[in-house]
Amino acid sequence: MKMTGSYRPADDTMAPADEVTVEGDDYDALLLQLRERTPEGHVLLSVRMER
Repeated sequence: MKMTGSYRPADDTMAPADEVTVEGDDYDALLLQLRERTPEGHVLLSVRMER
């Protein structure tokens, strides 16, 4: 399955969101990977799953 997360800088609510996609079989591991790939100082806005 694929998990895609969008993120933006925490202090700039007008900034366009960037996305990162990870693939694997374990939901918790994928969510952890998304959090790890979200740059410091950014907030994860949404998470989308594809099976």
